[in-house]
This record gives sequence, C-alpha cells and structure tokens, in this order.
Amino acid sequence: MLALEKRFQVAVLWFGGCDTYSVLPEADPMNFAPRVKIPILMLNGRYDFGEPLETCQEPMFREFATTDPDKRHVLYDGGHVPPILPVIKDTLDLAGSLLAAGKVARDSRVNSEYFAAILRIFKLRVRENVQPKTVCPNLSPRISSGLQ
Repeated sequence: MLALEKRFQVAVLWFGGCDTYSVLPEADPMNFAPRVKIPILMLNGRYDFGEPLETCQEPMFREFATTDPDKRHVLYDGGHVPPILPVIKDTLDLAGSLLAAGKVARDSRVNSEYFAAILRIFKLRVRENVQPKTVCPNLSPRISSGLQ
C-alpha cells in the first residue's frame, strides 16, 4: 500500500517485517519495499518469533528506498507485541518531529488538535492512569474507545 498510494506522507509500521511464509510475488512485501520513499518508522520486538529480527525485520528495513535520516528501526525488548506505551510514545514523537520540520503537510485532513488530545491522554494515562473522556470530553465514542 505504501509503495502504491501517493497520499501517504509518512509510515509507522508497528511490528513490521517480511512474510515468513510463501507468498506470490505480486503480494510479497519485499517486492514493494524498494518503492517506499516516504519517512518511515518501523517498531519491532527484538525477540519476535513471527517476524524474526535477522531474517525478516532487518532485510525488509534495508529494502526501503527512504534515505537514512528519514528511516528508523526501533527495537524493544520483547516479542511480537512489545510494550505498548513506548510504541505509542515513539510514534507520537515521530509525528511531532515531522510536523515541526515541515516534512508532513498540514492540511484539512491533518488535525493538530486531535494529535494534541492524543498526546495529552497518553501523558496522563502514563502518569496518573486517567481515562480519555476525562481529558477530552468531546472525543467521539469511536476514537475514545480506541484509546481506552
């Protein structure tokens, strides 16, 4: 999808990597990775048994055509699903830095208030275990339930 759809301006792959099973060439992510040129953050567990570091994560990461300053692979001590709070923090840090650097366009589809609300919720949940509705009472139920 990232290689074919030009509307994406940045990619964050939570637990990304190649397929460890046999796939058709037209569906193999490794064949599309060299066409990905947008800023990319790949977040993985170091001990992921489904997408192993040496045979799946690193080969996929190397294939991305994104230049080095704009691509980053973060490893967490864990398996396929590393601790979620550091993953969220690194994702939000990337979004903030790309917006500040002007690498991601601010247009009608990018709502900075929405990102600010998510960041406030994240900080308070980490520090005080506060529920999302307490911080941002106007969040839609769909968004709020996804942040619980």
